[in-house]
Amino acid sequence: MRLQCRRISCITDEVTIETHRAITYMSSVLGGCIRITPGVTGYESFSIADMLKRPKMGDWYACAGTKGMWDTLIVPKEEMEKLVDILELLPLEYK
Repeated sequence: MRLQCRRISCITDEVTIETHRAITYMSSVLGGCIRITPGVTGYESFSIADMLKRPKMGDWYACAGTKGMWDTLIVPKEEMEKLVDILELLPLEYK
């Protein structure tokens, strides 16, 4: 699924809207996971089971950012809600 994300530059604080992909994969430790690609660091991901247990969805800071090193990457609440709707349709082995 494609997600419209906000990226905030770690140098200029400029905000841009970018399209990122949410890709499912299986982790031997966490089970079903979602990875955001391209990410800032390459490690922007979460456990599907943990995400589906959340009672209320808000913005997800895929990368909180580090001044001068890493940009901030935010998946807005509306995009997360769409993603959760799709995740709920996945087979049980991912949940």
